[in-house]
Amino acid sequence: MANSVSSSLSDQASSLRNLKRLVVLLVVSNLALGVFSVYLLRLVDRNYSNLVGQAVPTVKSLREWRADVLMTHQAMGFRLFEVTEPKRAAALERARAALVHEKVLSDSMLARPELAVDPSLRDDLRQAAEAYGRVGAELVQLFAAGKIAEADRIHDSNLRAAFDRYFATIGKASDVVETDVLRTSDAYTVKTGRFSTIVLGLAGWPLLVFVALLLLVVV
Repeated sequence: MANSVSSSLSDQASSLRNLKRLVVLLVVSNLALGVFSVYLLRLVDRNYSNLVGQAVPTVKSLREWRADVLMTHQAMGFRLFEVTEPKRAAALERARAALVHEKVLSDSMLARPELAVDPSLRDDLRQAAEAYGRVGAELVQLFAAGKIAEADRIHDSNLRAAFDRYFATIGKASDVVETDVLRTSDAYTVKTGRFSTIVLGLAGWPLLVFVALLLLVVV
């Protein structure tokens, strides 16, 4: 009889030890799951922050660049040719300043790493900017020399064509960067979905432990 009682007490003590181990395992797994979830959230947040911090300002700058090109073209067009004689000198200086400003802006934009997503497009941008600046400088030189008719001819033929190409290429670059942003965002969304599935799968571990505890108690 004493042996039976002793064996029963030993079994109960062993069961209690097993229960304690399972409880400790449950606590540790919950802590590990919490740490893992925080890590995943920070990883996703950092990726999205980098995406927004790099691509969005670039798209905004490309749109501003396009607007600046339009203003430069206006300074080289009706704002230069459609002024009276006393105001031509000032209009000429504004045209020169606009060309210089456009050169500085185009150089800074072409140096952006975000445009490296399509090297051929960046080359097209560089060629379009250089072509427009070259024709613009020729027009200003002719205008300054008093060759107004010849400058007007250059404007209507060469400069307008260079502007159309320049303006369209910047718009294309903006579309390419926006498309790349959307594609990257979609990729992050897929990764986030996978992470969520992993976390949900791991979150089912405490339920399994609870079922194991019930079975152990029943046994």
